[in-house]
Amino acid sequence: MTLRRAAPLACLLLTACPEARRVDAPVRGPTVILISVDGLRADIPERVTLPTLSRLAAEGVRAEAMVPVFPSKTFPNHYSLVTGLWAEEHGILDNTMYDPDTDQWFSMTDDAAVTDARWWGGEPIWVTAAKQGLVTATCFWPGSEAPIGGVRPTYYLPYDGGMPYEDRVAQVLAWLDEEAPPQLITLYFDEPDGAGHKHGPDDPAVLDEAQGVDEALAGLVDGLEARGLLDSVHIVLTADHGMAGISLDRVVFVDDYLDAQKLQTITWTPVLSFYPTEGLTAEEAVAALNQSPQLRCAKKEDRPAEQHLSDHPRLPPVLCDAEEGWSISGREWFSDYEDIYQGGAHGYDPAYPSMHGVILGHGPRLQGGRGVGPTRAVDVYNLLAALLEITPATNSGDPAVVEEWLGE
Repeated sequence: MTLRRAAPLACLLLTACPEARRVDAPVRGPTVILISVDGLRADIPERVTLPTLSRLAAEGVRAEAMVPVFPSKTFPNHYSLVTGLWAEEHGILDNTMYDPDTDQWFSMTDDAAVTDARWWGGEPIWVTAAKQGLVTATCFWPGSEAPIGGVRPTYYLPYDGGMPYEDRVAQVLAWLDEEAPPQLITLYFDEPDGAGHKHGPDDPAVLDEAQGVDEALAGLVDGLEARGLLDSVHIVLTADHGMAGISLDRVVFVDDYLDAQKLQTITWTPVLSFYPTEGLTAEEAVAALNQSPQLRCAKKEDRPAEQHLSDHPRLPPVLCDAEEGWSISGREWFSDYEDIYQGGAHGYDPAYPSMHGVILGHGPRLQGGRGVGPTRAVDVYNLLAALLEITPATNSGDPAVVEEWLGE
């Protein structure tokens, strides 16, 4: 799902932004631009001409795929990319969550929630970098608007989905022109996720949007070349997830197996999570819903270990994930929201290749047109730390993946 939040208009002149921060900075050191292209499925570069991505990969390093954490949603994966933690470790369990301890809801469209540091566990890379004396900047990233550990990026922009891509690129280049520029910069592009949701992953509109992002990236590359920085700055470009096709004839209705009114539902599809109520036990709910051949349901503590989503206080007692391409709904809800059950969706088990995204890197330590194996979202934090030459916080990434990327 694309980061769609109502937010104040982002300021290109950061001195006019009340939320912008400026601190004393060191001279330019190792620099990383971390770019997210939302929903850029791993196979898209082979389906359409993307000259800028092709150039970066040909000169740099491209992984076979970026394998997301479960659920393969926008907020959990963006935050895993920058913390090296599974969703159950950093606490961003989905785009929507409920905290029973505080009786509060989190939604990625809720400004108060996304700026509240209590939701965000772990240590994102901009906090790690700041603790070690680096200046940082974020042109959008989940978590970057909250004072995590009391720290925000040196410069940050409230999310504004209407900000043109060329303005986002211009802002990144403007930061690099600072007398003491940031050494870590994040940049976020909303598409082709939106097109994938609306039309499905195989629609030409998805490829059109991917080309639009590629054109914006060309502006970034041109700007770096004009400044003599293309070969000295590291670019790490990644997707957060892929996309699968869904349709109105592939929907599991909870009502067919139990009384949906007895569920306090937190998320619906493709991961159904809920609290049983009115005398319904978790065991009864699991047994009933597992009658559907398209669902895998279990009490949270019995979830598959490889999904790393079984041990967090915010997790509801029961979770069910749907088979690829299937949706989960209640009949009353479905009748009001049919549109979201056709087109495309993500959130499925990362074992499905359709959930995999693109990831590639370019820069002085990422050269040679090399290919590496699949890279998990939790492995990216360590790579960023290595490129920035800083010490990472404790995380769940595999150090061997960094060695493969760096050719060491």
